[in-house]
Amino acid sequence: MTRTQCPSEDELSRLVDSDLTPEDAGRVTEHLGRCQSCREQVKELRALVEVIGKAAVNDFDVTAHVRDVMRRIEQPRPQQKRPRVIARLATISALAASVGLITQVLASRHASMPGTWQARGNSSGESLSRDVGVQVYTLTESLQPLLSGDTIAPNAALTAGLRNLGHATAHVLLFAIDSRNAVHWIMPKYTRVDENPVAPELTRSLHEHLLPTSVVFDDIAPGPMRVVTLVSLRPVRVFQVESLTESELTSASLVSHFSGAEVREIIVQVRDANQGKAQ
Repeated sequence: MTRTQCPSEDELSRLVDSDLTPEDAGRVTEHLGRCQSCREQVKELRALVEVIGKAAVNDFDVTAHVRDVMRRIEQPRPQQKRPRVIARLATISALAASVGLITQVLASRHASMPGTWQARGNSSGESLSRDVGVQVYTLTESLQPLLSGDTIAPNAALTAGLRNLGHATAHVLLFAIDSRNAVHWIMPKYTRVDENPVAPELTRSLHEHLLPTSVVFDDIAPGPMRVVTLVSLRPVRVFQVESLTESELTSASLVSHFSGAEVREIIVQVRDANQGKAQ
């Protein structure tokens, strides 16, 4: 049996930062669906980035916060399958997140003060990858983050948490494409074909906030399902996705149709509702 080579540490880190091309992101995401070890690494990276992104801005001590994050990284992890890779990857992620997320917050807050940090050398530029975070959750007895490779029931209730660390207002479409290439909407609400709702605005928010509702898809096809987040600085509407053909629903095609927007996706498995009933 041929073992598929795991993505590099840099690729996993860039996946978390939404810094891969759609093709590379799709390849790495597909691998995560088969590899629990890499999936755990990505989960840990996202947790570290979330800690940094939710840090308090008032009287924020950058040095102390980075020192606290690094202390967590250096704590021994018993029974870790790939301790060397995880330790190095977490260190890279923590440093990148500290320079990216923390400096973005400080630069936006103190842009007029001399001698302060500037995010990537540009205090006025906005970065969708860095600033806008969208996490899909399944809603059962508690919220559970939905990650690539997860398996969900066809009647799973889904919601999402969103944040925007930047000053620019973003517009977010969130939808799923099932194995029959049918589009199912999480955000915005879309229940009537004669409507064409605009993507909700996501204004500056240093902390994640949840959607007020959850959705359960109708007639969802079993098998692989792509959960797609489309983030744009310009208003976009549901029909701009609904009018696309099946071949135009790939990540690469979505990027070309929505110029300047960022397209992210995870791939999960939807269980067959009849599985196990009749044997």
